[in-house]
Amino acid sequence: MRLLVLILLVIVAGTAAALPWVLPDPVKPTLRAAASPIFQQSLTLPELSPLTSLTVTAARPLFAPSRRPPVQNEVAIALTDADRALILGRYAKTGVVVTSARRIVMLRDTVENKALRLKEGDRLEGWLIEAIGFSTLVLRDGEQTLEFDLTGRKEGE
Repeated sequence: MRLLVLILLVIVAGTAAALPWVLPDPVKPTLRAAASPIFQQSLTLPELSPLTSLTVTAARPLFAPSRRPPVQNEVAIALTDADRALILGRYAKTGVVVTSARRIVMLRDTVENKALRLKEGDRLEGWLIEAIGFSTLVLRDGEQTLEFDLTGRKEGE
C-alpha cells in the first residue's frame, strides 16, 4: 500500500511539473494591438525640416554660455524731470513692490547700466534702506536720513 501511494505521488508530482510546459500561457501579449489603425496613427511623427534650414540655431546655440540676446537699435528717449530725479545722484527708480510680506525697490544704475533689486535692510553705497513705500524711499547713514519721492512729482504738486 505504501508503494502504491508513493507511485501515485510521483505521477502527480511529474504531471504538475510538466503542466506549465503543456498548457499555453493565459496572458500572452499579442501583436494584434500593434496592427490596429489607432496604434499606427499614434506612432506617426511629424516631418521635421532639414538641418540646413536651422542656420540661426547653428550660429547661436541655445545653451551656449556666450549666448546673448540680439543687439537691437537703441531709441533715443526724451527724459522728463521725473526721469532726471536720481537717487544718490546715479540711481533711477524702475519699480516698487509693496506687499504685506515684502517691500522691494528696483533701481537702475545709470553709470554702469545695471539693474538693482533691493529690499528693506539692504545697503546702497553704505546707506541703509530703512523704509520703502509706494511713493517714498528712506535711506539712513548713521544720524543722517534721506527721503526720496518715488512718484517723480515736484514739491507743491
